[in-house]
Amino acid sequence: MYFLAHYYLRQSESSGFCFGNLLPDLVQGFTKVYNQKIVKSTASLSEEEIHFHDGIITHYADDRKFHLSDAFVKVSDMLTKGMVHAQLDRGRLRLSVIAHLLAEILFDRCLQECHPSLTQNFYNMLENTLSLSLKHYFEKHQIASLYEVVCERRERMLQNRFLYQLNDSKVITDIISFLYAKITGINMTNSELFRIIEVINQYYKSVKEWKNLLDDL
Repeated sequence: MYFLAHYYLRQSESSGFCFGNLLPDLVQGFTKVYNQKIVKSTASLSEEEIHFHDGIITHYADDRKFHLSDAFVKVSDMLTKGMVHAQLDRGRLRLSVIAHLLAEILFDRCLQECHPSLTQNFYNMLENTLSLSLKHYFEKHQIASLYEVVCERRERMLQNRFLYQLNDSKVITDIISFLYAKITGINMTNSELFRIIEVINQYYKSVKEWKNLLDDL
């Protein structure tokens, strides 16, 4: 899942929980830190730190459920076939990876349309989290240097507020291009990006599975 989907699913929890819940998507490479330092943690935590920790743990559990759902698999497969039809080169690009990323982000787009106040609520949560006491959480897990990274990424999200722009297919494609390059080291060409925009515009409005994903959460 992407940012808004995680928040939508758990917004009734504390703000500390919600912030922990978005952390794995906020910080690149966080899963490695999670596996090495956090998942088997025996550190003694304050109440606020426990909420934050539980949010991180829940992120991965929710992702597993989401990615195994019939609707997500169907949408990802549909987007892959759409890109093949648009003549994107499977020998050069891993279309299944692109489809996975697209499905996640387009689901956030659907959430915005179904719940207009969700994005503002998400940013309100982000503005009111990251108290100094959470710095102790990172220190207790021997990842103190990561705290500054988290602060910087949070501030960047608050400044650009890009989630408001998910109704723009070009913005979504730019996000996909950035993420895909991070994952594979391959930069997409302008022609490839244009074809992905066409796939988004052609398939998004016609797919009932976006609503099915929403109902299943």
